Amino acid sequence: MTASRTTSPSPQPSPPIPGEREKTPSPQSSPPILGEREKTPSPQSSPPIPGEREKTPSPQPSPPIPEEREKTPSPADPLPPDAGDLSEDILGHRVTTVSLDACLGQILGWIEGATLPAAENTTERTTKAKYFACLNPHSIETARRDIAFTAALHDADLAVPDGVGIVIASRILGGRIRQRITGSDIFSGLNGRLNERGGRSVFFLGSTPETLAAIVARMQQDYPKIRIAGVYSPPFREVFSADENAAMVTAVNSAKPDVLWVGMTAPKQEKWVRQHRDQLDVRFIGPVGAVFDFFIGRVQRSHPLFQRMGLEWLPRLLQEPRRLWRRNFVSSPSFLVRVIRARLT
Repeated sequence: MTASRTTSPSPQPSPPIPGEREKTPSPQSSPPILGEREKTPSPQSSPPIPGEREKTPSPQPSPPIPEEREKTPSPADPLPPDAGDLSEDILGHRVTTVSLDACLGQILGWIEGATLPAAENTTERTTKAKYFACLNPHSIETARRDIAFTAALHDADLAVPDGVGIVIASRILGGRIRQRITGSDIFSGLNGRLNERGGRSVFFLGSTPETLAAIVARMQQDYPKIRIAGVYSPPFREVFSADENAAMVTAVNSAKPDVLWVGMTAPKQEKWVRQHRDQLDVRFIGPVGAVFDFFIGRVQRSHPLFQRMGLEWLPRLLQEPRRLWRRNFVSSPSFLVRVIRARLT
C-alpha cells in the first residue's frame, strides 16, 4: 500500500513539470510569436521595406541630380547671347551672324527697355546707351592704325557685316555670315518699325543745317508717327573741343530722344559715340555716316541689282572716286590677304 502510494504521486507529477517547462520556454510557442513578429515588422512587410528602401532613396536623390544639372549649365547661359553662337570672329572683331530682322528685334528690345534679368546684368550695362557699328574691310583695316577706333568697334553692342568683303571673309574662314547688313538697312528698318508702333522720338546729330532740314522733311513724310526730338549740326573739324562736345551732349539730353542718329563719317562718329555714351540720355545710338545723304537723295545709293550682286561699291566709287579709291584699292586687298593668311595658318 505504501509502495503504491510512493510510486503514484511522485513520478506522475514530474513529467508534466518538464512538459510545462517546455511550454513555458515557449520558444516552441515562440515560433508563432516570431512569426507574428516577422509579420508585424515585416517578412510580409519586408518585401515592401526593400521596395520602400529602393523607392525612398531613388526619388529623393533623383531630384537633386537634375537640379545640380540645371545649376551647372545656368552660369553659362548668359554668355552665348553676347558673342557665343550669335557672332563670329573676323580678324579679331566679333561680327553678328543673325539676320537683319533679328538685329532690329534686338535694337527694339533695347529701346523698349527689355533687358536681361538683374542677376545677369550689371548696373554699368543697364545704364549705358546701346550702339551698333558697321564692320567692313575698310573699317577693320583702319582700326589697325587707330587704337581708339579699335576700342569703339570692340565695345559696340552690335557689329553688323556691312560690306561684301565681310561675307567673303566669312566664307573663306568657314563662318556662317551669308548676307550683308548695312547702316542703311538698320536706319530704314528701325525707323519703319518705330513708325508702326508710334510714340517714339529720334534726334539727328551731324552734317549741315541744310541736310538736317531735308532729313526732317523726309522723316515727316515717310515716318509721320515718329517725333523729331531735335537736330544739331556740329562744326566741321577732326577733333571737337571740350566745349563743343558738352554742347552736343546737352542738346541731345535736353531733347530726351529714344534714338540718336549720328552722321559724322567713320571713324570719327564711332569714337565720339564710345567716348560720350555714358553721358547721353538715350536708349540707342546709330552712327550711320553717309546714310544721311542717302536718305535725302543727295548721294544716290547703288541700284538694288548691284547691291544683290555685292557690287554696291562700284557705282559709289564712280560717283566719289577721290573719297573712295583708297577704301577699294588699298583697304580691301589688304584685308583679303590677311583673311587668306588666317585661313592658311
